[in-house]
Amino acid sequence: MSHNFGNTTNFQLDSPDDFWSGLSAARQTNVTANANFLLGQVEPAFNTTTGWFGTDTTKFGASNLQEVSFDLPDDQGANNNGYGSAIHINAQSNNGSATAGPIVSMLWMAEWAEILMPLTNNWHANDSSGEGLSHYCALQLFLNGHNDFYNAGGNQIFVQNWLNGDGTTNAGTATPNAARSDWVNYTFTGATVAECR
Repeated sequence: MSHNFGNTTNFQLDSPDDFWSGLSAARQTNVTANANFLLGQVEPAFNTTTGWFGTDTTKFGASNLQEVSFDLPDDQGANNNGYGSAIHINAQSNNGSATAGPIVSMLWMAEWAEILMPLTNNWHANDSSGEGLSHYCALQLFLNGHNDFYNAGGNQIFVQNWLNGDGTTNAGTATPNAARSDWVNYTFTGATVAECR
């Protein structure tokens, strides 16, 4: 079972009961506000991004709603397992400020772009190029959310760490990328670096 925040033409937003019931009333209020904010963003962004990717929109719709699950703690980002899987996002449950909705929307956008990538046959979400594209999409549509999440407190080091090979991956392990890796001529594919063709 899950706590449903609402459905749109192409999306279902919910939170698993075990996650939802573990939140205080104040945090439930925050998550509900964040879900309501995202509900207003998903369909305009769907139209924009399916246009960018040239997506066959019949892959979605009322009979195939894309699930968006508010089920990750505030210190985590977001993830998905490709087309046909749920998008799991950081619920920003402890964030009652005006930044929370844009942050949630940005996290959703980065994962939504990765859902669309395998439907194009041109992009691979696990490659460095796919990860870069997901951030680009998030920046294009939810710049403030991206800045608020990654550069919180003026500590603007996300891009610096990414380019320099410092920091950690989303899984919390040390990044495998060398400083200033050449992602113009080479693509990191998750296990290897391959020459771009």
